Amino acid sequence: MERGWWFPDEATQAQLDKSTAAWRECMEPHGIADLPEEPWSTDSRMPHSLLERWDVESLADLSASSEEIEYVTHDAKYCRSSGWSENYYNVQWDMQERSVEQNRSELEPLLQRFREVVPQYYGHYCEVFWRARIE
Repeated sequence: MERGWWFPDEATQAQLDKSTAAWRECMEPHGIADLPEEPWSTDSRMPHSLLERWDVESLADLSASSEEIEYVTHDAKYCRSSGWSENYYNVQWDMQERSVEQNRSELEPLLQRFREVVPQYYGHYCEVFWRARIE
């Protein structure tokens, strides 16, 4: 199977860049000194200043403070209102769709094997799945 990175076309990248800039503009007033260039999706991408301030790495207190809830609520709101969430989702979808198309000849035997083996364990549910999703 061909490996490597997929890059969106210029129009898609421009949409993502525009929505990323809108997200940053919305988040800047919240005073995060090390605000990343784009929204974070996991703790590993969360700004270091927030990880330290909320003592996330120690896991000493698993409850969220009102400040944490406020920040993540704003982040989620701005990801949505800026269009970033939708644009990012579309880029990911396109990437996966292209990958399947580019590697269809290598994926077909795997799909065939899946169709042979899985029904042994899931019976009728597989038939419903194939009709609804794949064929």
